[in-house]
Order: sequence, then C-alpha cells, then structure tokens
Amino acid sequence: MNEKGYTLYIVEGDLVRKYNTEEFQKREITIGSANTDILTESNTISKVHLRINLRNDKLYFADTDSREGSFMYNNTEFQKLESMKFYKKEGQDTVIRLGNSVLVIIADNKGESEYLKANIEKGVAIGRNRESDIVLNHLGISQRHAEILPAEKGNIDMLYVYGNERTFVNGREVENEQVLRNCDYIQILNFTMIYFNSFIIYKKVFDGANVELHNITKKSMFGKKLLDDVSLRIDSNDFTAVVGGENAGRSDLINVIKGLEHEIKKGDVYFNGLDLLSNIDMLKEVIGYVPKESILFDSLTLKQCMRYALKLKDYDEVQDKEFDRHIDSVLDTLGIIEYSNMQVGRLEEDVRKRADIALELLGNPSLIILDEPSLKLDDETERGLLYLLRDIARRMSKTVIISTEKIKRLELFDKIIFMGTGGKICFCGTLDEAKMFFDTESVTEIFNMIKEKSDYWSEQYRNYFTFNITPREKHKSKLKPRVHKRKQFAMYLKRNFELLFKGKAWKVLLMVILPALFGGVTYFIPSDKVQWLYALMAFSGVFMGLFNSISDISGERVIYKRECMGNLKIPVYMLAKYVPQVIYAVLQSLIMTAVMSVTTGFAGMQKFVMPDIFLETAVIMLVLITMSVSVGLFVSALVGKPSQNLLGFIISAVCEIGILWLMQILKVNFFILLAVIAVMVILDMIALKNLSQSGE
Repeated sequence: MNEKGYTLYIVEGDLVRKYNTEEFQKREITIGSANTDILTESNTISKVHLRINLRNDKLYFADTDSREGSFMYNNTEFQKLESMKFYKKEGQDTVIRLGNSVLVIIADNKGESEYLKANIEKGVAIGRNRESDIVLNHLGISQRHAEILPAEKGNIDMLYVYGNERTFVNGREVENEQVLRNCDYIQILNFTMIYFNSFIIYKKVFDGANVELHNITKKSMFGKKLLDDVSLRIDSNDFTAVVGGENAGRSDLINVIKGLEHEIKKGDVYFNGLDLLSNIDMLKEVIGYVPKESILFDSLTLKQCMRYALKLKDYDEVQDKEFDRHIDSVLDTLGIIEYSNMQVGRLEEDVRKRADIALELLGNPSLIILDEPSLKLDDETERGLLYLLRDIARRMSKTVIISTEKIKRLELFDKIIFMGTGGKICFCGTLDEAKMFFDTESVTEIFNMIKEKSDYWSEQYRNYFTFNITPREKHKSKLKPRVHKRKQFAMYLKRNFELLFKGKAWKVLLMVILPALFGGVTYFIPSDKVQWLYALMAFSGVFMGLFNSISDISGERVIYKRECMGNLKIPVYMLAKYVPQVIYAVLQSLIMTAVMSVTTGFAGMQKFVMPDIFLETAVIMLVLITMSVSVGLFVSALVGKPSQNLLGFIISAVCEIGILWLMQILKVNFFILLAVIAVMVILDMIALKNLSQSGE
C-alpha cells in the first residue's frame, strides 16, 4: 500500500476509474472534457472543470468557473463550490459531483479501502450474508440488512431496511423504506455508499472514523473549566496522540469522544457527520475503548474472556463457530493466539495489553481509544506496541487515538493534539507542523512552552489555524438498541458463577463455613439471653451479606464501564448479580438455622408470623443477609478502588448494625426490612447508572 498522496476515483457511466496523485508527478491535476490530466466523456462537463493542487502534502481543489458547476457532499447534502475558490480536503473522503454526470471521490492513502460499484438493475441485497451483492463484514450487521429495488414502470428506486436495523440516508435515519434520488449518500454503521445514476458506489472495507469537535466547553460541578472551547478534527485512519500534563483535560477530552459525557455546556461532537450524543446507542457499536487497567478477568482463559465479550454484544444470527473463527483471527492479528487457552492472570504485561486491544478489536470498531497503553511497559516493548497500533490504523483501517503523558516517539503519529492547563487546545497537527508552529526542534521544549503559557499558545493556535465548521442538522435515532435481555441475563449469570467457582474457590468455602461458625457460637449463649441470640443473628447476617457482595462490582469496575459502552442493560446486570447472591443467602441461612436447631433448639425464641420456628428463623436470616447484600452492592458501586473495600465494609457494617439496633428499640417488625431491600435495590441501580456515565 502506498501511503503517499491521495487516490482519485472518477465515477462516470458504468465505469469507476482509479488514479493515485503520485502517478502524475506534478503539483496540479486537472479534470475535464478536453486537454486535461483526467479526461471525462460527458459533453456537459467543461473542458477544464476541476483543478486539484497538492501543496505540502495537503490537497486543495477548485471549480474553474464551469458551466454545470461543482458540488461537494457535506454530510447531509451537496453544496455548490464557489468558482475559482480553493477548498482544502479535510476529514473523511471528499465526494464532489461535476454537474450531474461525474463523481470525483478523493480518498487518503492511509487505509486499504477501495470504491467498487454495483448495478441495481436486478436489485442489490446488502448484509453480512456472503450471498449478498454488497457484503458488509461486521457482526453488528444482520445477514439480511437492507435491499435496493430497481424502478419498475417509471417508478423510482427504493431502499428497504429490514427489522430494527439502523441505516442513514444523507444523515437522516431510514425507518422502513426510502425513495432514492441521484447522489444520495447511504451510511450503515461506518460503511458508506453513494447512489449514482442507477449504480451503488461503495467502499470495500469498513473504514476508520472521522471525529469532529466543535467549540466544546465542559465545566465541573463547581464551575471549573475542564475543557475550554475545544475544536479539532481527527481524520479517518489517523493514528493520533493526545498529550498534556496535569489538569490539561486529556481524560475529559477522551470522555467526550467516547460519547460518555453528559455535562457538555457548549459545543457539538460529530462522528462521521452524525451527532454523537444523539446517536450514541448506535455509534457505540463502532467505538472501542482500552483503559489503563486491564479489562479481562484474571481467573478466566483469554479465549473465555473473548467469547463472553462477543456474546454480550447481542449480535443476531451469529453461530458459535463464527464467533470462534473471528476470535482466532483477531488473536492471530495481535500475535497472541498461542495464549488463547492460558489463564489471563498468568499473562505477561505486554501480552495482556495486546489481549486488551484484541478484546476491543473483536467488535470491529472504526475508532479505538487507548488510555496510557504503555504505562507499565519498558521502552522496547512500548516501541513494539506503538508500531502495532500504527499498523492497526493502516492495515485494518481504524482510527486510533492514544491519550498519554509521554512525549517519546511522537514521530510515529499522524496527528498530535497538545492540551494545555485548563483544558485548552494549544495545537493539533503533525509533528513537523508543531515544530514549525512553536519554532523549535525539541518536543520537550514544546511541552514546557505549553505548560508555562497555555493561554498564549491556545490563542496563537486559534489565530493561525482556522477550523472550518459546517452547520449541520441533528437527527436523533428513533430506533432503540437491539438487546436480547434474556440472552444477556443468561450470559451474565453464567459468567458470574464461572468467575466464582474458578477464581474464588476459597470464597465459596467460606460461604459455607461462616454460617456454620456463627450457628455454632449460639451454643455458648445462655437460654435466658434470647436478645443476645437475635443480636448475633443480626451481626452474622450483616457480616455474611457484606462479605458476599462488597467486592462484587468494585472488582470489575473497569470491565463494567467498558461494557456500558456496548449494549449492557443495567437492570439485567443488576439482576444477574442478585440471583447468585440470593442463592448464597438461602444456603447460608439454611446452614446457620440448621446448626442453631442443634445448638439451641430455638429455646426462648418466639414465632411472629410463621407457624414453624425453623422456617421463620431461616427467613429472618435470609432477609438480613439479603439486605446486607443490597448495601454491599451499593457500596461496591460507589468505591473507587478494590483497595477501599475494607473501609466500605467497616462503615457499612457499623451503619447496618446501628439501624438494626434502632429497629429493635423501636419494636419495628423485621418485615420492614423487605422495604429497606427494595429501596436499596433502587439505590443500587442509581449508583450503577452514575458509575456508567462517570469519567475515569
């Protein structure tokens, strides 16, 4: 693949001609019907219709006062170019219509995408099925996604979309069917197609994402600016670094691009021309994120982690064999297929980081964001990882963004975003452009200059680098994300049990031993001290419930937040946590009650509701443990790190025992605890929702 220059596609009649600008070996290339570098056959095209200038690795184009005019597609429509005015190619592939008869597509040479054509004379089937006329190889696309039917008896061509499938025409979502007009722009996930003169012009490869931020301002809850009027563009297949020191807003910028920010005070974010926040349910299928911490479970094998990650995405019509083939292909691409059956906890740090990246590549995203990917790696391993990521951007047609404090090897990146104190953007461009802008050859000096005078360099950047902002309509998707809740629940439940028995066998053992021990202690309580017995039951219920649940969510906090970027439904996730916890609580309450029946014979204990004292004692223990589980899950969702679990355990235990003591003094019926459990479940859901939306 030649990365130099640009590729020009000329679409005319039933032909698609391809040219590389390097072939002409000149700075200006002309397109027209006579005496030009690229000749067209249409008699409606002017002799010299379009001029293309190449300057400093940038491409500019202009209409030469042509008869029929030139029109550039701008995300929702074709806009006429002003005559003799040069426009700079920015962002994703540029599509220009010469009159009504010729299309010119200008593409970067970073990926391996290629434009092809399909004749709709007999109809065009679109989908993942290999029998389709246009095969879109992404698991998020159905076998039979859409179909274009040709005109009959003077009617117009129609696009039909099957089921709950998301398809856009000129930036607007198609709900069922759409009349096609010449030069309509069709978008399915990140696949693009152009309807032109009874042909569909489409890209062969799933392309990288184009991301634009327009005047983004974000403030903290106390009014402090975290991002200050940030505007930038990241082009398709760019390998981009976001660098900056403390309080530079790197994490906030990444959160905005991920689509997880809900506190933007001003500005817009566009993903391939679509409003990101309005369509996040659809677009998160093609956004991958690799945080600093590992997103794999230590106790599972690498392949098991991969299978769960894929199946939890709720892909339709995908068989296990197809999943396995896809997993093996991705692991092979990352060079770690030999570790597929190894337990994740035994992997070396560099292999584990590649495995994290592989997990995100499974969903075939067009955008991959990595937070400090080389944090724990030595120099040589870091170098190999950066070359791998750059290769992913090139060979796999991905847009890759890395957030880092390190300033070594910035020459490997296509674009560098320098962030200054207070969330100000001080520069966005290539390393050579940065050295020219800051008038120094030292990257360290650039970093220090920005650190000392962020306001100054931010203002200089605004003055010298204009960012062309195109107003766009916002169209929010009306279709809800496709989620099979039963299937998702079954997968989470299976994973929770597998994690328990494979990774924490000691915890299973303690779950059995603890109620037996607490039940045995009752042997030493005098028969006339029944209040002591109830106090011990309360204490043991609190202790066991917290022990069972206090680390359940905090231990997989990073994984949970990553899965929230997919189709994770919080109620489903919560229910899958509660079911095994309630099963453990039932077993523990029965064990403790059985031991108590032997040690005390329930002497002095009264029946309040149920006719059988054994059953009533077991129910009391079950309610106590379940209430404590609810508190434990709530605290687990709140604590920032697993290391804070002990503090959360102590505080929760003290609070719960205090509440139970107060209830005893006030003679409150224990079944009020059921209402407490219901309230705690609601609080659990709220805590999980806030966790899913929070930044790093």
